[in-house]
Amino acid sequence: MSAPGERVQTFALSRESVYQALESGLTPEMIRDFLTRHSKTELPDLVAHSLNEWGRKREALIFRTGIALGAGPSGSAILFAGMAKARSVADSFVLFPPTATRGLKECLLRDHRAFARPTWEVDEEGRVRVTDAADSVCLARLAQFADLEGKHWVITTASVGRARERGIPAEQILGWLDDHLSHELPPILKTAIGNWSSPAGVFLGELVMLQVHQPQAYDMVRDSPRFQPLLLGAFPPNWFVVRPEKCSERLVMSQPRPGSAPSVFRAGRQDDYLRR
Repeated sequence: MSAPGERVQTFALSRESVYQALESGLTPEMIRDFLTRHSKTELPDLVAHSLNEWGRKREALIFRTGIALGAGPSGSAILFAGMAKARSVADSFVLFPPTATRGLKECLLRDHRAFARPTWEVDEEGRVRVTDAADSVCLARLAQFADLEGKHWVITTASVGRARERGIPAEQILGWLDDHLSHELPPILKTAIGNWSSPAGVFLGELVMLQVHQPQAYDMVRDSPRFQPLLLGAFPPNWFVVRPEKCSERLVMSQPRPGSAPSVFRAGRQDDYLRR
């Protein structure tokens, strides 16, 4: 934009320029708002769509190797601002070349290409104690599936559920625990994490069970379409779960006479039997 009589300057909006803006801390919404406020016309739909698309791609997983990452509490990225080639990627993280770590004498340095150091201790109640040797990555992992209560972290149903909503499955949580625990994970907590991450329905009440001792009769009841509406399921070697609402239609298994096939029929209706 230029005043009358001045030279007009033209700037091209490209994916690379948008990525650079996003790397500096801007968001697609901030870029869109800036263009809208300083443009004499409405923002074209194609430009708005491109900004959204580039923003989504920028937020996708980026795989980087051979880099050093400075991390700390919220707002700590400013501590690395004076370092050469330091580039802020978030409020708490800075990327810089690996050689730059030589000047970080007051920072805790960790080489995460090596095996993770054991810095956690956990009991059967899910209470996690973190040692002083824990680094930012270790704490960031723990914060994904545990809640800070006082001086200790606690793994709960709610915290594991939130991790599941973020896309972190039980296998990932157990993997992190295996990496950072100084001892074996209590079996009861391992089972609890799996159940909390993938909750299943639990039934507590009375069941009507039907036991069929004769293998041939058991197979017949299990496979016959006629009996499927009466049953909830089958449990080897010889048990069935009967639907409660079908209890009045009791199944009676008659013992076959020598040399004859077994018969199955409803009580009181001997004319309605099925022979096999």
